[in-house]
Amino acid sequence: LMIFTAACTKKGEVTAPKENKYRIAVVAKIPSLDPYTSSDVYSSEAFGLFYETLVQYHYLKRPLTLEPLLAAKVPEISKDGKLVKISLKKGVFFHDDPCFEGGKGREFKSSDVAFMFERIADKKTNSPMYGSFEGKVAGIDAFRKGDAKTISGIKLIDDYNLEIHLTKPSPRFVLNFADSKTAIMARECVAKYADNISQHPVGTGAYLPNQLNLNQKIVAVRNPNYKHMTYPTEGNKGDAEKGLLADAGKALPFIERIEIEVIVEDQPRWLKFMAGEIEASSVPKDNFSSALPGGKMAPELVARGVQHF
Repeated sequence: LMIFTAACTKKGEVTAPKENKYRIAVVAKIPSLDPYTSSDVYSSEAFGLFYETLVQYHYLKRPLTLEPLLAAKVPEISKDGKLVKISLKKGVFFHDDPCFEGGKGREFKSSDVAFMFERIADKKTNSPMYGSFEGKVAGIDAFRKGDAKTISGIKLIDDYNLEIHLTKPSPRFVLNFADSKTAIMARECVAKYADNISQHPVGTGAYLPNQLNLNQKIVAVRNPNYKHMTYPTEGNKGDAEKGLLADAGKALPFIERIEIEVIVEDQPRWLKFMAGEIEASSVPKDNFSSALPGGKMAPELVARGVQHF
């Protein structure tokens, strides 16, 4: 995939945008903002603004390396591969929303992780993620069948610690917690918004919804209460020289406003990019020869500060 990004003045000089915002386009309508029912790339890109997982892949390190996000550390798996221990960060709060008492977002706790498993296992949810847990998490199949009110293999130690008991060794099980389809939701919000939860995201994420039209445009603004992530302080060899560690340790997120616009057709999307109205675009096949003559980026794009990946 070839992507261009740019931030330019009329003179073609690279500069920071007047407004601290990032605008991108996706090529298909966004079906849902419910992490447990979605499996497409565009929904994941959108609901990732509002929801978070227990772990994530390090922004810079290669090969890919897990790091904590909502977890206090990467979950530990026992030597026999059948017990997963999870410790959670303290002081992480859900977005303020009427679904919570007094409209104030409550603290994220271990019971929210248990609810993630329960909702994924619920037949009514029809989650594509269930297959990753089926037959592995003790008691999850009985819960799905309605034979149990809770999942026996999930043990809450306290508000910030829990254990997941597996039926068979699964050394790679922790990787499931980096999948966007295991993002954390609050039981209260799902209860309040029911079928409309797919268009009413309330998570722990770095952004709050400002405008939601899944067929046209999503606008997200910085969550002022977001406190639990900072920019990486280490990366690969050469990253410091590239300037990729210049912001090491600074509080995230940096961008105040993110706009995701649905533009299905290639040419309108490319024209918006060329006009400086979005910051990234794939290159339509009809524009390869002008954008990449001889396989190299056109001089006028280079002069505008455009990057090619």
